[in-house]
Amino acid sequence: MAQTIDTTLTPDRSPEARALSLALTKYIKKLGFLGSKTHYSGDPACRVFIQKVTGAPGAATHDPGGDCVFILNTVDNDLYFVSGYTVADTGTYTKILD
Repeated sequence: MAQTIDTTLTPDRSPEARALSLALTKYIKKLGFLGSKTHYSGDPACRVFIQKVTGAPGAATHDPGGDCVFILNTVDNDLYFVSGYTVADTGTYTKILD
């Protein structure tokens, strides 16, 4: 199911982000979880988003529209992983790199 992302996020279309997105999608599919996960505009090659505003992302303010995605905060140089996402304003945003 395709979802709309928050306006504070933009898809990262770099070759590295695409490779990470495709690898993650392939692995999730292998585990049989893909049916319950969402993709930005139905594109499995987009699981990395760029946040160009300061501060940690959160479900109420930086909605990626899907589960098992990365958010790269280019202002604070932090990387977050989004898990447990089901609908807007839910999910866990875990900082994985400072």
